[in-house]
Amino acid sequence: FTALRLDGTSKKLEGALKEAEATAAKLKTSLAESQKSSAEEIAKVEKEKAQLKTEKTALKDELDALKASQEEQSQESDATDNANAESKQFHVVIGSFPSEEMAESYARSIESKTNIINVSELNTYRVVLSMHNELNDALSALEEARKFTSKAWIAVK
Repeated sequence: FTALRLDGTSKKLEGALKEAEATAAKLKTSLAESQKSSAEEIAKVEKEKAQLKTEKTALKDELDALKASQEEQSQESDATDNANAESKQFHVVIGSFPSEEMAESYARSIESKTNIINVSELNTYRVVLSMHNELNDALSALEEARKFTSKAWIAVK
């Protein structure tokens, strides 16, 4: 008779099983560390994303404020330009004289209604045929004034 002993597992198999369990434990620990590291990275990215979103909102608000300010300045500039344009007066001048008497004498010789304007900074008296608020009107009147004298011009006041 032959006897055989079977105890169910071999020493080699037991060693391999223990080694596999140790490797599984190491992998489980490594996985937990990776998940923790990944969660930390995600939290860091989310925090940075929130900061960038806040910064973006602040920059948009600043840009909107700058645009509004620029538009307001543009409107003020346009209003100033319009006020300056409206306040300008264009005189169609047909003569300029060193004395009021000479200007009046010339004005009487013209067969049209004229005004005499003293330009004190130039020490002259101008004989003005017409006054206009619009340059186009003054240019049209200048053509009429050239019938009296070819040297007629437009003075801006």
